[in-house]
Amino acid sequence: ELDKIVDTFTRLMREAAEEENRARSTSQGRIEVEVKLIGDRPFGQIPISAPIVQAAAALVQSFGMTPVYGLSSTDANIPLSRGIPAVCIGITEGGNAHRTDEWITPELLPKGLQHLLALTWWAAGWLGGGGGAPTPKR
Repeated sequence: ELDKIVDTFTRLMREAAEEENRARSTSQGRIEVEVKLIGDRPFGQIPISAPIVQAAAALVQSFGMTPVYGLSSTDANIPLSRGIPAVCIGITEGGNAHRTDEWITPELLPKGLQHLLALTWWAAGWLGGGGGAPTPKR
């Protein structure tokens, strides 16, 4: 499905470039389109009922926050695509990712890092066969 979208996008971009080349002077050079794959991150997902997702959610709630679930392209995609449970968590709030006006709220970093460490501690117990460390009570 994605290949069809890429093919359609490439065709439309090339048609648009040719249209511009016909409509404008090309004395300074023609507009050309080159589509190059710069990344190929595999897809993966995990059910909300998975133990690591439930642990992450419980820990978020123990810190007085509400978990937000979503699909995105993250470093968790690689283990997930190989059947390895993984989650991606945010340690602060922010916006405009990967733009020159990207921002974060530094004041939330201490709480976010505590959440990360608590989830890491839980996961170490879970992976070690102990069923996960207990979720801290606040």
